[in-house]
Amino acid sequence: MSAKVPSGDDDQNQYEESMLDLLFVQDTTGSQGPYIDSARNSILEICHLLQASGKLQKDGGLKVGLLGYRDYPPEEQTYIVKPYQFTDDLDVMKDNIADLKAEGGGDGPEAFSAALDHALNMEGWRLDAIKLIVVVTDAPPHGIGEPADSFPNGAPDGYENPDPLEIARVMVQNDFTLFILACEPTLSQKYRYATDFYKAMAKITSGAIYALTDPKLLSACIIGSALEGIELQALSRQYQEEIAQRFFVKKEPIGKVINDLHALMLDSQQKVTTVNAGNIYKDSPQADHNCDVWIRSQTIAEAKRNLKRVGGLKFQHNCLLNLWTTMLRFLVRASHQDIRRQR
Repeated sequence: MSAKVPSGDDDQNQYEESMLDLLFVQDTTGSQGPYIDSARNSILEICHLLQASGKLQKDGGLKVGLLGYRDYPPEEQTYIVKPYQFTDDLDVMKDNIADLKAEGGGDGPEAFSAALDHALNMEGWRLDAIKLIVVVTDAPPHGIGEPADSFPNGAPDGYENPDPLEIARVMVQNDFTLFILACEPTLSQKYRYATDFYKAMAKITSGAIYALTDPKLLSACIIGSALEGIELQALSRQYQEEIAQRFFVKKEPIGKVINDLHALMLDSQQKVTTVNAGNIYKDSPQADHNCDVWIRSQTIAEAKRNLKRVGGLKFQHNCLLNLWTTMLRFLVRASHQDIRRQR
C-alpha cells in the first residue's frame, strides 16, 4: 500500500488552513543565559515571520506557549517546571520570556522528562492545530546512564518519574512533533549518551535535532523548525493509513515503521523547508547503534542495558575549531553577566 503524495498545487491550500501551536521549552539553568537573551531579543521577530510565512491561516493561526525547567531538589530549590500558558498576544509572550532567568542547576542532567511530561499535558493545545515542541538544552535528562547523575533512576523519591521514551510514544499518538536545539559543544563533549538520546527522541516523533553552536542562531532555528514541522506533519498524514496497518495489524516493530516512514518522506517529491545548520557530528557505528537502541526500546531502563560507549571526538574536524571559538565567546559573555549581577 502506498500513499499519494500531494501535488505542489495542493500545498498552499492545505497550509492556508493550518493552525500552529508552538511550545518553546527552555532549560533555564545557569549555562543558558545567552540563549534566553537571544529568545528575549527575537521572540516578536520569530512570531511575525511565522505569521507571514504563508503556512498559517491569518486569524488564530499561531499560538505560542513557554515552559522553563530546571531540576529536582536538592540540586535546585527554585522550581522544577515553570509553565506559561499559550497566547496569541505577542506582547504577553515577550513578557513571559523576560520573566525567565538563567540560574541554578547542579549535577549536569536536568529535569527534562518532567518538563516534557508537563508540556504534553499543558492546557491550551488545540485539537486541530499542528503541535510542535521546541526544546533548547545543553544537558540530558536524569536516568539515561550518564556518570555522576544524582538521580540515576530518573527522579528522586517522592516525585513522579515519567519515562521520556513512553512520553514520545504518546506524542506520536497525539500528533506532536519534537525538535531539539542542542547547545554545542557542551551537550556532546560533556555527556556520553545525550546526543544520541535526543536524536532518537526527535526521530520517534518525526522531528529533528539541530546543533545550536551560537546563541545568535536560536531564532533562525526556531523559525526553521516550526516551518519544517508544519510541512512534515502535513506529509506524514498522507502515510497514516499505512502506519496503522503495519503497526496495529501486521505488528511490525515501531522502530522499523519509524525508519521506513523517514525513508518514504525523503523519497517523496514533496519539498520540505529545513534548517540549514549543517551536520557537525561525525559518523559513528556506536552512535548509530545507540540511537537505534533508544528507538526500539520501550523504556529507558530497557535501553540502558544495550548502550555502547562512543569513543573519540564526536564532531567533524572542520567544525571543532569553530565550536570551541563559540564556547570561548560564550564563557566570556557569561562571566560579564556574572560581574554585572554582582554589581
